[in-house]
Amino acid sequence: MFSSFQLFGQTLTTNQVKEDFDTLRHALEEAHGGLYRLHSKSEIDQLFIQQRKKLKEPMDQFQFYGFLSKLLADIGDGHMKLEFDEASPASMPKPLLFPFRILTEKNKAIILSNDTKNDSVIKPYKTWNGINKSEQTLC
Repeated sequence: MFSSFQLFGQTLTTNQVKEDFDTLRHALEEAHGGLYRLHSKSEIDQLFIQQRKKLKEPMDQFQFYGFLSKLLADIGDGHMKLEFDEASPASMPKPLLFPFRILTEKNKAIILSNDTKNDSVIKPYKTWNGINKSEQTLC
């Protein structure tokens, strides 16, 4: 997407952030057909100026992505969004997921399936009474 986005989480220098910000602004001014549809040119210019002044410190790509996303939202075009390049999502940390599908019934969790690979200890249709408590098979 932008020149500095190589590995997600990389810290961008203040100069890199400003350069990418300026590149985005130039691209929008040149190619966006409705940039001034909801706000006047002077209002959009003022928005860019105010936001660029906030770029005083290095930030990681996640922070910069959030910063730019808010800027685009402030422009007001509901169809415009920021997308990552192909490499960035692959380098993002993967969230930890709860490995069970459960059904709650009378303050108990019934395990419907165990999505953990290579785990045969916790089987479906067991009642989970809590951490470090015994399991009881439901009949």
